[in-house]
Amino acid sequence: MRSNPIKSKLLSGQPVFGTFGWEFLVPGLPQIVKAAGAEFLLMDMEHSGTGYEAIKTQCEMARGIGIVPMARVAANQYQYISRALDIGCMGIMAPMVGSAEEAEFIVSCTRYPPQGRRGAAFGFAHDDYEGGSVADKIRIAHERTLVTAQKEKRLHGEVLVREGLLSEQLLGVSLREQLARHVLWLF
Repeated sequence: MRSNPIKSKLLSGQPVFGTFGWEFLVPGLPQIVKAAGAEFLLMDMEHSGTGYEAIKTQCEMARGIGIVPMARVAANQYQYISRALDIGCMGIMAPMVGSAEEAEFIVSCTRYPPQGRRGAAFGFAHDDYEGGSVADKIRIAHERTLVTAQKEKRLHGEVLVREGLLSEQLLGVSLREQLARHVLWLF
């Protein structure tokens, strides 16, 4: 299974660069964003109407060229989150998150038992169709899955802005600590 180099770079304090794919999800998009210098492709399922087949195709096209595929899921429900990961996304963006409890639920949908609730099936897109130890695959999946949460609801009386800059001051928690807790908050 592939590792997630953007998560590793974020953990070491390095910047990462990528793009958001909306309606233009043609088969060559991962190669185009790679040629432009991107390291990841985040595809929208919340507003664009893009389905799982199109996302899976993009994940397949990203395989082998060093692009990390991720998806902003349509809703913060288990079936949307786990399926995006099962088809090959190496991370998800969760929209409309308003509390730590919601974030914990979202993370649980990305982790296998006993750390979470994700259903297990192996030899598919999410593990690069490879054989091997299930225990190793679970460990790698936990290490590489990047979870980002968009705070788009009121929290502690503050109105939080959509898709702004990551703010350690607002959160009081460093980027490294956020990633260690398995969720990266976006404001």
